Amino acid sequence: FSDNRRRYIVVNELYAKYYMDEAIVQIGRSINTWGLLEGYSMSDIFNTKNYLSDSFDTSNKYGAFNAEYTKLIDDHKFSVLIKAEEMKQPYPAEDNVYNFYNYGDALDTKAGEYRPTVYLKYSGLSGDTLDSEYTVILQNGYDNKRDIVASIASGEVTQIAYLVNKAVAYLSVTYWDVIYKFEAAYTDVLDYSNMSDYVHYGLGFEYVPSVTIGGAELRVVSEYYQYQYFEDDKSENKDLSEMFQNDIFIGVQSSFGDAGSSEIKSGVLYDLENREQTYALSFGTRMKESYRLSMEWKVFIPGDDSNTAIGRMGQ
Repeated sequence: FSDNRRRYIVVNELYAKYYMDEAIVQIGRSINTWGLLEGYSMSDIFNTKNYLSDSFDTSNKYGAFNAEYTKLIDDHKFSVLIKAEEMKQPYPAEDNVYNFYNYGDALDTKAGEYRPTVYLKYSGLSGDTLDSEYTVILQNGYDNKRDIVASIASGEVTQIAYLVNKAVAYLSVTYWDVIYKFEAAYTDVLDYSNMSDYVHYGLGFEYVPSVTIGGAELRVVSEYYQYQYFEDDKSENKDLSEMFQNDIFIGVQSSFGDAGSSEIKSGVLYDLENREQTYALSFGTRMKESYRLSMEWKVFIPGDDSNTAIGRMGQ
């Protein structure tokens, strides 16, 4: 596909999977979704984000070529994953609302684009006193975030992929009708002196009332996100499209349980530091058996800093 156009064809998932008695082997191109938080999950570190369609949609990702071995032990799983490539991350054309800078096509990788990234992942369930699930991930390889550097000569912005050791953990505990969630990721930058080591964490809860309202089942979510950096003289690696530094997210989902499994989602993301605001409203319903109709509306309101993604895009 063209690096700077939103018309493209890409194969995100094409893999072979072999099931054994207590293990699973998979190889090919696939998408993994990790983490528990819904507004933004700092644990979802496996796939490169696809910014061509919507730079603020953190769920839109490219499939990665990888091999995975998973060992099943009762209510626990241990996985080893090896990702074999570091993908480019093209942006829309310059006249698109989601193009914030003059991005070039190049990706500067510190150890080559085919340097493997290795993940060790352990997950478990517990129901002794409280229902809970937990996951720990250790990573060595390219960070899921990237630095951006502008060339004075060309005016283009280039992405830089650098190597890290990363430790991720997420946990959910259910008590009565409320699910409490926690995620944290610590990143140790190995080979790029411009970038600070950092921690990114989030807290949240999910509440589903036991009664329906107007025939609809409601689900309420509230989450908070924060970065912490350890080297003040280095860059703070917050992606331009991620406004999750001292931010709060509140979302409501209404599911109607009709033949089309219709649902309405609404949410607001508010930057407590910069006062940026994002509002979203979406509707989805299934039409017949093979089609689904979806509509989405978003409003972005800039805050005090004009050099952020929303600041450059404008309201």
